[in-house]
Amino acid sequence: MICFEFKGGIGTSSRIVETECGTFTVGALVQTNFGRRQDLKVNGIPVVQMISENEVPLPWVTPENDVSFLVTIATDAPLLPTQCKRISKRASLAMAQLGAIGEEDTV
Repeated sequence: MICFEFKGGIGTSSRIVETECGTFTVGALVQTNFGRRQDLKVNGIPVVQMISENEVPLPWVTPENDVSFLVTIATDAPLLPTQCKRISKRASLAMAQLGAIGEEDTV
């Protein structure tokens, strides 16, 4: 798996949220296999400006055509359906902030 032309794969993250109703966990499981290095941004700065192809070689000469990413979000918090939708929308917003872009398959 490749992510922005670096090693990708599956990763997880979770947070414990304390509220008046109790303490709950929100977790995410992300599988990545997409992206070009020039699209990746960290804190708004293109990574390609800091890490060149000479420092970290590209994983291939010709990029693969198949791309995908999956995000699964889970929580034990008692949420309403509209709240679940709000949380799920944040996954695509987070990917977009990294530099992921939607592309149409031209095959």
